[in-house]
Amino acid sequence: MVAIYTEKNRTTQLILMPNRSMSWQGNLRVILALAILITVAATPAIVMGGWVVIPFAIVQMLMVTTGLYLTLKKLDYHEVITLEGGKLYLQRGYNKCETCSAFPKNEVKILIEEHNL
Repeated sequence: MVAIYTEKNRTTQLILMPNRSMSWQGNLRVILALAILITVAATPAIVMGGWVVIPFAIVQMLMVTTGLYLTLKKLDYHEVITLEGGKLYLQRGYNKCETCSAFPKNEVKILIEEHNL
């Protein structure tokens, strides 16, 4: 996803980030629905004396939750390109700026291609 912001003092910012299908709250709903489904499926086996399914059900829920969390954490990566005055700033990071590079504007060429879908 690309977001472009332009201010009156001739500052332009482009924010680049990966596309997401759902937010963390949406994924929490998926995890909750899966936990309910696993619990409903495991309850008859537990009632009939198959208590061995309990650890496997818990491990399955933990693995799905961990996988979704790691995927969403990886999708939280942002790049911010700022054109301000005579410089171009490139900032990268997850929740905050982890690396920042500055380049003179006249030494950088920007090519913008628009694709029609």
